[in-house]
Amino acid sequence: MEDLQDALEDAQYFNAMHKRGPRPTAAIEYPTDEQLKVWKEEHLRGILTLSFICSDNLGFYLFLKYCEAVGELPSALFIEATAAYKKLPAQMDDASRLEAYETMVKKFINPLRNPTAAANKNANASTGADASQALVAVASDGADG
Repeated sequence: MEDLQDALEDAQYFNAMHKRGPRPTAAIEYPTDEQLKVWKEEHLRGILTLSFICSDNLGFYLFLKYCEAVGELPSALFIEATAAYKKLPAQMDDASRLEAYETMVKKFINPLRNPTAAANKNANASTGADASQALVAVASDGADG
C-alpha cells in the first residue's frame, strides 16, 4: 500500500514540476521602513496633484462627490462643465465653441451680468440639472445651425 501511495505522490510531483502553468515562486521580500520611505520619496514626489487625480475618471468622480459633500456644489458643477467643454468634438466650428465658452462664463464666472443665469442658478441647484448636459446641448445647437 505504501508503494502505491509513493507512486501517486511521485506522479503528482512530476506533474506539478512539468506542467505549463503557475509554479511556486520565491518568497516575497517585504521592504523595511527605511526602504519604503526612500521609495515613496522617489516615486510619489509631486504625483498627488489635483490634475493627476482628475485625469482618471474615478478620481474625477470622487473629487466631484467630495466638492458636493463639503458644500461646494457650484465649484463641482464648474469643473464638470469645464471637462465637458474639453471633450467637445474637434471638428466643431469656432463659433459654436465660442458660444459654449460664453455660456460657461455667463453661468459660472459672471452670473451677475446675466440676470437669467442668476435666477436659474437656484433652480438648477434644486433640480440637480447637469451643467455638462446643458453645455453639450448649447454646443450641438450651434453645430446644427
